[in-house]
Amino acid sequence: MDLHLHGKKAIVLAGTKGIGYAIAECLVKEGATVAIGSRNLQNIHAAEKKLMKLGDVIGFQVDVSTDFTSTLEWVFNQLMGIDILVVNCGGPVKGTFEQVDDEAWQKGLDSTLFSAIRSIRWAAEKMKKNKSGGRILVVTSMSAKQPMPDLVISNVIRSGLTSMTKTLAHELGPYKIAINNLLPGFVETDRLKSLSDTPDIRKAWLDRTALKRFADPAELGRVGAFLCSEAASYITGTDILVDGGAVHGI
Repeated sequence: MDLHLHGKKAIVLAGTKGIGYAIAECLVKEGATVAIGSRNLQNIHAAEKKLMKLGDVIGFQVDVSTDFTSTLEWVFNQLMGIDILVVNCGGPVKGTFEQVDDEAWQKGLDSTLFSAIRSIRWAAEKMKKNKSGGRILVVTSMSAKQPMPDLVISNVIRSGLTSMTKTLAHELGPYKIAINNLLPGFVETDRLKSLSDTPDIRKAWLDRTALKRFADPAELGRVGAFLCSEAASYITGTDILVDGGAVHGI
């Protein structure tokens, strides 16, 4: 299927590893020019080196836990426009409600919620000026649908992102801007490895997954690219689960 992404201009936050990189890779393969952001310069250079073999890519350093709109302006000028924004970041710290303090909550809000608020606000204003609108994809977690033990901060923020996306779909729809959430399940990333620090945890997660395996990031990348494309032109304000059947609710 031709996703009609040739010539599109995309920004992928946390786009040098894991799910973010997988989405960026698919977008590049489909002909988009993609800017990938990360705090780590070494990761940026490594990802650029691989993606440049496939198409047009720009790397940029960014800390999404701060007000990074000036960096987005620089990237916008380099790309000479924006059609796609992929909001992505590392997850908040692990812990129960009793274990996490105010500082942990604030860090989670800054990196996971306000990174989305700031980047979407910025991108939406740019996209409103495009006659063809745009696509915004927020990478969250299946915990928006089914809270995970010991991840209270993530559970709360992911649910909030679902509500924000549903709200923004109606505000941005008249401008031909579609916005959706991508909800990964258990994916073989650094985040999963850090959370599943014992064999028992990994086994428990596999047992609750219908397909009895963890996802490869590329499986999320393909769905992400689809949601950023014309092939998904009538999908907005929706949570798209890619969880291998790990969420048991209807």
